[in-house]
Order: sequence, then structure tokens, then C-alpha cells
Amino acid sequence: MAEYTGQWGILGVENGSLLLMSTINVTNVTLNGKKDYLTDGTIKLNNACAPYKNELYATKARSVKVEDINRINGYKEPATKEYTYTMVDGHVKRNDQTNPSSQTKFEDIDGKKLPDDVQISIIEDTYSYKFLSNIPSESKAYNLITDKIDNSYAFYWLDNKYVGSYAGDVRWGFRSVIYDGVGGIDNNALWLTYWGNSGANRGARTVIVLKSDIQISETANSEGMYEIN
Repeated sequence: MAEYTGQWGILGVENGSLLLMSTINVTNVTLNGKKDYLTDGTIKLNNACAPYKNELYATKARSVKVEDINRINGYKEPATKEYTYTMVDGHVKRNDQTNPSSQTKFEDIDGKKLPDDVQISIIEDTYSYKFLSNIPSESKAYNLITDKIDNSYAFYWLDNKYVGSYAGDVRWGFRSVIYDGVGGIDNNALWLTYWGNSGANRGARTVIVLKSDIQISETANSEGMYEIN
């Protein structure tokens, strides 16, 4: 079991358990292509963070999720949208578009070419936002999320897949913290037009779920951070 000493901040409460989040990236994780973005990304992130669990005071350690970030800064996720794609005369057409796009490759998730008139429905739940529009820079939540390393904001994955729908393609990806906001890395995993293969590398940050009988007795510093040894 790995022992970890570093800066931690109180992330909040989940199902009655107190959560602590590391304010530095504990490792880097590369997500690459169809398998990672559809099935293995969450496994990779949580496996990278799991060794930072301490049996004395934690029930588990996992990757930080977009729900964690949204909860502490008060961001309300927008409603999802549904689109239908159809192959028309050899080109992809989305139901809200007047004309088919220039794209000619139309594949199901299994990679099989789809013929004309076949339809696929997509639920889009993509979004991005800047932290300063939700929380002030002097707040404890802001310092927890965006902790600066070497005078630059750290990049790290959020354990949260999303789907983005565009005129000629649909993109699967994972959200991440980029500079001072939540964004997406989706150009490596495309469906309907193509699958990219180049990997996206980002940091991973651990969330520790404390046992119910553990008390935080240390005094936080001015930014609301705690030292756990």
C-alpha cells in the first residue's frame, strides 16, 4: 500500500462520509482511443488513485469526478439534448440540419458501416465552463480546484464521460480541469466519422472517503488545506 503525504482539502460529504481531495496530481493517466473512452477510462483513473487509500482512516480512494467539482462550486449541469443521425445518399445528416454534412463515413460503435436510411439516436450531455463565472478566485473552493503548481494551473482528468453531438459526427470523451475551468478532451474518440488513436495525457487527483469515526483535527491553512500524514 502506498503512503502519501501532501496537501488535502475538504471536498464535502457524500452519502454521509467526509471526502478529502488531493490538491496536487498524484500521477498521470493517458486515455487513448475507443476502448478507453467507452469502457476503460473510469477503471484506469480509479486504479491510479486507489493506492492512496490508507486503511487506518479511509474506506476507499477514487478519482475526482465532475459531480464533486460541480457540487462545491454550485454549477448546475444543463439539460441533455437528443439528436438523430441518418445516412442519406452516402452522407451523414443530423435531424436538425437542413442538408447532409460532407462526412461520408457512418459507423456504429462496433465499427460496421451503416447503409442509407439507418438512424442512430444520440443523447448529448457535453458542456464546459469557467470557474470564475461560478466562484470567486479568493474562495476556498477555487483554491482547492485550481491549485497552482510552478505558477501554472494543473491539468487533471475528471471521472466523467460525455457525448458531444455535431453536424457530421458524435464525439465521446472525458471531462477534465483545464486551466481555470471544466472542459473536454474528445478529439481522440470519434464515432460516426472516425476514431482517433493519439492518446491524451492528464493528471489524476485522488478523493479519499474517510471512515465515519474519523475526525479532522488539524487546523486548515489560509486556503482551507490540511496536511495528512
